Amino acid sequence: MIEYERYRLKLIDIQSPIARINDPLIINALAQYLVTIRYSNNIDEVVIRLDTSENQVQHLVWHYEMLQEYESEDESKAEEVCIIPQRDANENPFRLCVPSSRFLADLTWVRDEIQKEIKPSMVEVRIHCVGINFRDVLKARGLYPHTRAFAQADEDQPHVNRDTEPGSDFVGTVLRASPNVDFQPGDHVVGISAHGTLHSNVVLDASQIVRIPSECPLTDEQLSVMPTVCLTVIYSLRYRVHLRRGQTVLIHAATGGAGQICIQYCQWLGARVLATAGTEEKRRFLREQCGVEHVFKSRDASFVNCVRNLLPNGVDVIINSLSGSLLKESVKLLAYHGHFVEWGKRDVFDRTQLSMFDFRSDCSFHVIDLISLSDKQQDICTVMLKEMVDLFVLGKLRAIQPTVVFEPSQVVEAFMRFVSGQAMGKSVVRMTNSDQPLYLSDKQLNKLIKDNNIMFVPEVCEKGTILISGGFGGLGLTMSRWMIEKRGVKRVMLMSRRTLAELEQPDNPQYEEWLRLKQTVSHYNGQVDVVKADVTNFEQVRELMARLAQTPYPVRGIIHSAVVAEDRSLVNLSVEHLNRVLAAKIRGAWVLHQATQDTNAPIHFFAMFSSIRNHLLELAAAGYNAGNEFLDALAHYRMTRLNLPALSVSLPAVSGAGMFHRYRDLLISLQVTQGFELVPTIAVFELIERFHINQNTCPCPVIFAANWQTLYQNRNKLPTFYLTNIVKQRYTSMKLASMSGNSSNAHNTADSHLSRRETIIEQTQAAVARLLGTTNVERISVDRSLVSQGMDSLAALSLYNWLGKETSIFVPLVDLLQGISIETIATVVHNKLKERQQVVVSTNKEDDMEISVENEKNIELSNSSTYTGTDNIVCLQRPFQKNCPIIFYITDESTTNADILSKINSNKISDKQNKASSGAIYAVEVSSMAKATNTSTYVRDLITQMRRIQPRGLYQLVTGRNHPGETIANEMLEQFKDYSAVTGAQLRLVDI
Repeated sequence: MIEYERYRLKLIDIQSPIARINDPLIINALAQYLVTIRYSNNIDEVVIRLDTSENQVQHLVWHYEMLQEYESEDESKAEEVCIIPQRDANENPFRLCVPSSRFLADLTWVRDEIQKEIKPSMVEVRIHCVGINFRDVLKARGLYPHTRAFAQADEDQPHVNRDTEPGSDFVGTVLRASPNVDFQPGDHVVGISAHGTLHSNVVLDASQIVRIPSECPLTDEQLSVMPTVCLTVIYSLRYRVHLRRGQTVLIHAATGGAGQICIQYCQWLGARVLATAGTEEKRRFLREQCGVEHVFKSRDASFVNCVRNLLPNGVDVIINSLSGSLLKESVKLLAYHGHFVEWGKRDVFDRTQLSMFDFRSDCSFHVIDLISLSDKQQDICTVMLKEMVDLFVLGKLRAIQPTVVFEPSQVVEAFMRFVSGQAMGKSVVRMTNSDQPLYLSDKQLNKLIKDNNIMFVPEVCEKGTILISGGFGGLGLTMSRWMIEKRGVKRVMLMSRRTLAELEQPDNPQYEEWLRLKQTVSHYNGQVDVVKADVTNFEQVRELMARLAQTPYPVRGIIHSAVVAEDRSLVNLSVEHLNRVLAAKIRGAWVLHQATQDTNAPIHFFAMFSSIRNHLLELAAAGYNAGNEFLDALAHYRMTRLNLPALSVSLPAVSGAGMFHRYRDLLISLQVTQGFELVPTIAVFELIERFHINQNTCPCPVIFAANWQTLYQNRNKLPTFYLTNIVKQRYTSMKLASMSGNSSNAHNTADSHLSRRETIIEQTQAAVARLLGTTNVERISVDRSLVSQGMDSLAALSLYNWLGKETSIFVPLVDLLQGISIETIATVVHNKLKERQQVVVSTNKEDDMEISVENEKNIELSNSSTYTGTDNIVCLQRPFQKNCPIIFYITDESTTNADILSKINSNKISDKQNKASSGAIYAVEVSSMAKATNTSTYVRDLITQMRRIQPRGLYQLVTGRNHPGETIANEMLEQFKDYSAVTGAQLRLVDI
């Protein structure tokens, strides 16, 4: 229909049993439809379905909804209920809700559900107050148990924990108790739980609580912060180290809660204490308030010589929470038969290596994980809880200083207190003993995900196999690596018609990605099997699934990514072509569906990759789009008719993977004509994971990543009227409509609030502060990389959307993910707004000017980098022609884009390269860290990125003479010889 728009073609899909195809009901409905829509522009296609049960005809049309807007609308309608926890907790139980964004600033309180019955050995406790540990902050931010290095990228972060239940220490009152436990309703108790305690009521095992005697001198708030820190200290020093009187103990970072209790416990036993702290204020506190004579700095290695001078024979026990080189230096301070007790998590999950030589003097290393202990050895925890209470009653241990108390409405401040790194003591949040107002969200938009809705549950990751069709494609390999790294998947099977030998050919475009996957598998002890099988062959697929069903790891997840992309216009379609194109998608999906049914595979998710091309103006894509339509239909059928898991995701252009990066001309065309935005692979995979949660209501989601202004300008060319309406609504809501008119006054009004760079900086800084969960805007530096300040991929996506909504300027997503500064963002936005004002003024003065065809084909020069889907490459000049030359300029991070274009033009490189002014120019940025890495490996990674832009042909390199890029470029010339698809490489040196 799109290819023959002048004929007003309409699509009518008649769904009826063959025997009733001539039913008068259908004929009348069809005739009525033909008359109604002949000259209508608001209906493009319709399904006429005969409902035999009701004996009536249904008319079905396309339906789009903006998921974000729909949710925000619901959220606005949701009422907030104000309660006084101390008074209203019985009628309105509540809990803390961790948002999917993982921003601390978005923590909210919502209604909770109470268990009707409790199992044997369980008790229900009304929570009075909860102590906050740093572990809870990590859990809320999605970083526990792995503590990543500062500003470490998401894709480099393994062991992400989806635990959304912070809180472990509490004081409360027993409400209900099973008959076989030694507790009664009304008992005042203190306890510890690994499964979240920021609830008004919790149900837990009776072994996790002990009674609080009336003679205990601590208040509920003071005692509620004690279980984790006290049990950590008691377990470390009594059960693991067996600390004795007279021994020496070095306690690092001792002003925290655990450090203070450790000092008190050592002093009670008669041990000699040394300590470190980060600031002079903290060191003074240890000397004056805790009675520690020798206190040193903890932020550098100066404490090493100080301790050696004081204790030449070493320290008997070291309590460590430092990381990296300071940990390694601390180990060297151990005395004979010394004990090194590791309380931190960073080096454990970073797999930090230690020299065995440093433990040669009969030394031991202890890693303490108290929370796991409370689950695995509850009897020991009960004994230690009783010992803790006894020590407080006897006055051997005292309250932690300071213990800062927060009301439930201040929970964000309580969590943020840990982020600064300056806080001493402990934080506690009052729960049902609070008499201050608390607002509960009546509608739980962010309710915790049930296990059966999580895509990668432990059963799938550890006891199943994920089968990927089209597994040798970029998406299959990349997603395999992501699942193993970030979701803990242990077994993946890649199914392809090709062989492993073909995949491991160096000239294969996916060869480098395959090598990365193999490294990941080795690093994370995963397993990736490669099987040669045709997804369209039922017997082969069924035999494969049946074989896996006989193992302990049956197929539990399906990812269907097989595709044959071969576009033809309608007039050139043939049966052979359609059979070839449709087989992989349609028959492949149906075979997978039938094989899972036939083998009774315990499928937890069934994900199919459709395409955004299905929803946009596309020429010559009838066969490809028909296959995608079938995937949507199959997902709908499995979900609504069979109640089976199913998801057909219309993918956008994915950076570095998928069909778009193989067809660069198509991608460039869509970027220019419809404002396409590339989306990083990590973001796409995380979105698929979220869509899985909502598959019951939305089995066919569409990931729409586009510049809405460009899309609005081309709205009349969209394939459906309904999608056009969505674009109009989105455009209007973003206040962009005024920019499409000719009135400069209207445009100036739209831009007046953000016309000054300083204003842009100020507003962006405030937005980033909210996204990162900080209450102090001044803590966000405007001249530093945002990644170095803690911005992750989700925050970058949120910032991208905010900038588009507030300014209508879409800063390339890759730049935000690479962490450009707020000042750089402001410069880009300010320049774009100035350009737009100049264009509007020029348009008003020259309304009647005829624009020549030649001008329309001029190259668009970007003032800022253009997203290429790669980490180190930005596009400075994009072509509008096919088969145009490409220049790669090897530069460093300090060179601006304008400087590069100036050098190319001044050296007349364009003229010497067959009029490359109509071609593309890419900047390959050599990181300052390149000198610290192996040059050969570093260049290999750069070439992999370059081949995503130019898979084959002659490579034209340019760099500065006697510039660090010259070494990189020469290494590229050597390595290009190893690629059969590369016909040659030329290097041009320019004077800087």
